[in-house]
Amino acid sequence: MTWDCGQENCGRAYGKEVSIMEKVYKAMKSVGAFNIVFGILTIVGGTLMGAFLIVNGGKLLHRKKDIIF
Repeated sequence: MTWDCGQENCGRAYGKEVSIMEKVYKAMKSVGAFNIVFGILTIVGGTLMGAFLIVNGGKLLHRKKDIIF
């Protein structure tokens, strides 16, 4: 089985030769996994930062009577 890529071994998926499609599949697999992990970390980080800002805003509002100019 060969692909029309101009190279003799680009479409072979057996033996020691790795096809271009296999390389693309492996790259897409690792990039997809990274995107899922990064998305989860972004959601968790955003949630934590939002909670941190709410707590600190509440503390500031609670202690605004202690501020003297």
